[in-house]
Formats: sequence, structure tokens, C-alpha cells
Amino acid sequence: MVQIRLIPSTLTGYISTLTTHCSSIRPDISHKSHAPAESPSWLAKKNRQEEAQHAFHLCRGCSDDAEKELNIILQRQEAEKDIKISFKELAIPEFWKPLVIIVVYIVANQWVGVNAITFYTVEIMKDTIGDGLDEYLAMLLVDAVRVIMSVIACILLRNCTRRSLALISGVGTFVSLFTLSFLTFFSKMYPEFSLNWVPAFCLFLYIAAISIGFVPLPWAPIGELFPLKFRSIGSRIWSFMAYTAFFSVVKTSPGMFRSIGSSGTLVYGIVPLLGTIFVAFFLLETRGKPLHEIEQVFKMKKGSDHSDSNNNGTVV
Repeated sequence: MVQIRLIPSTLTGYISTLTTHCSSIRPDISHKSHAPAESPSWLAKKNRQEEAQHAFHLCRGCSDDAEKELNIILQRQEAEKDIKISFKELAIPEFWKPLVIIVVYIVANQWVGVNAITFYTVEIMKDTIGDGLDEYLAMLLVDAVRVIMSVIACILLRNCTRRSLALISGVGTFVSLFTLSFLTFFSKMYPEFSLNWVPAFCLFLYIAAISIGFVPLPWAPIGELFPLKFRSIGSRIWSFMAYTAFFSVVKTSPGMFRSIGSSGTLVYGIVPLLGTIFVAFFLLETRGKPLHEIEQVFKMKKGSDHSDSNNNGTVV
């Protein structure tokens, strides 16, 4: 008995020793690891030309086209030194067009119910499935879908275009929320019919749809649509609008769900429909394109010819 009782304490001692050795290795690993390189544009702005060239070659390679793009970036940074932004300059299309696109998309992102519906998952399932729902199982499944789709979204963002993900996400979100709202209304009108896990499937589809588009995409255009000169002020305006929209959703969702119940998901279903229509017409495809090329698209007037205008949205 004495030997058996000593086994746990012996194992604990081994584990503590192993933990101590592992923790002593971490500083050495941290010291030898290399931090990710800064963006070439930022390094060029800080007059760190050699580092800018090295960071650019890591991202874009050393081809002739890449060298031309690097020269354009360096020349533009040299020309924009010590230039201050005036209110008059904020009216140029290179600034206000991407600002409108980003603000509309981020407001749609918040009003698609990313936060609100997640908080009311259990109540929505109870309204449609019934009181026999296991709350812990429901939340576990929702979180599992969220984690899996986050991993898939990382892969899709590396291999798919921004516009295609935005359109698929918008359509999937609208269909899932519209169906969920209809099923909620149907279950209240005809309580004798059992819907089983169909509403849960709609909720899982909703989470999957927003995870590949509405959640990650609105944050990406900050560094892809704004010219470097206007990126700072554009980010501030964008952040203000994003958190204002977030505040409005958080303040209105409790009252809406209390007054009209889970059918309120229809409100969050209409917004992605409008956002998807907007994206289809105005969101440019930015994946793999340099900043100066995107800026030239915004400079064009409506009806101007451009070699890359196909499937890139319409800029007015």
C-alpha cells in the first residue's frame, strides 16, 4: 500500500521536473526566433530602404514584375515625404470610394448578427426545437462549428478571391436566417409539428457562412483598399463606424428579441442580402494586386476602360 501511494507523488515529481526543463528552454527559443518582417511600404516610409527591399522580396519574389512594383513603391514613398493631408484631399476618389465601401461592409458585418444571434442561440433553439433541448450540447456544437469553420476560413482566404467569399457568405447567411425565422414562426403557429434539428442545422449553416465572409473579410480591406497616405485617417473613421454599429446592435437586440422573439433573426437576414448586393456591384477584388493598381482603379471615372475591370466590381 505504501508503494502504491508513492506512485502519484513520484509521477507528480517527474511532471514538475519536466515542466521546469521545458520552461527553461523557452527563453532560448524566443531569443533565436525571428519576428515577422514589417511591410515594405512602412519600411520605405521610415527610410529603411534595404529592409524594405528584403521584406518585399520575401513576399513577392524577385521577378521583373516584382522589381517594377518595388520601384513604384519606393518612388511613391519618396514623393509623399513630408506631405500633410488637408480636408480638400479627403474628397479625392482614392480616399472616399474605398472608405464608403469599407464602412458599408463593416456596418453590414455588425448588423448581420455576428454577436447578437450567438448570444441568443439557446433561446432560438428552444423556440424551434422545444424544451427538451440540452443547452450544453447545443452550445458545444455551435462552438465546434465555429472552431472548424475558422480553420477552413483561413485556408479559403489563402486560396479564394475576396469577392467570391463575400458573395457566398452573403447568400448563405441570408438563406439560413430567412429559413430560421420562417421555422420559428411556423413552430409557434403549429406547435404540434416537430421540427427536430432542422433549425439547428440552419443555425450551423449561418455560423459557417459568416465565418468565411462577414467575420474575416471586413477587416482585410484596410490594408488593401486605402492608399498608404490615407490609411491612418481612414482606419480611424472605419474603427469609429465599426464600433458605433456594434454598439447599436448590442443595444437594440435584447429589446427586439423580447418583442418579436426569435423571428427577429429575419432582421439580421435582410442586412446580409443588402450587403451582398452592394458587394456584387462595388467591392473590388484585391487579392494578389498591388496598392498602386487598386488606387488607379479608384481614380478612373465611370465608363473608363481598364484591363482588369472584369469581375472586379463597379466603381462609380
